[in-house]
Amino acid sequence: MKFLLSAFLGLSISLLTSAALAGGGPENVLLVVNANSEASKTIANHYIGLRRVPASNVLYLDWKGIPGQVTAEQFRETILLPALLALDDRHLASQIDYIVYSSDFPWKIDMQKMLANHQLPFAFSPFASLTGATYLAPLLLAEN
Repeated sequence: MKFLLSAFLGLSISLLTSAALAGGGPENVLLVVNANSEASKTIANHYIGLRRVPASNVLYLDWKGIPGQVTAEQFRETILLPALLALDDRHLASQIDYIVYSSDFPWKIDMQKMLANHQLPFAFSPFASLTGATYLAPLLLAEN
């Protein structure tokens, strides 16, 4: 009897639960790939295959800079604006929740010139990560 009760409870719980999908699917991602980097394309191809990202959600940028540090202006003009314009051209802007970058893009964005008129608290530096600078897109675009 105890076994039947345990089996019944286990079956009941498994039937009541559904797949837990952590918000967002492949249709909500824009994957940005450095078209000039084999590493970037290889990583992107694995990501595309594992996440089933549609081809329309993959942007190959002709970025020729050296991975490392760029200015906010360089980031805005060569990476951010092309990505946002691609969203508009492809009519994806309303469904994209995430901009995801493959490798061989700058990882440090120098915001010093843009923040020259702002006094930052001691704990903050005038630098942003690639994804952090993307999050600050409204600020970067307002400076355009």
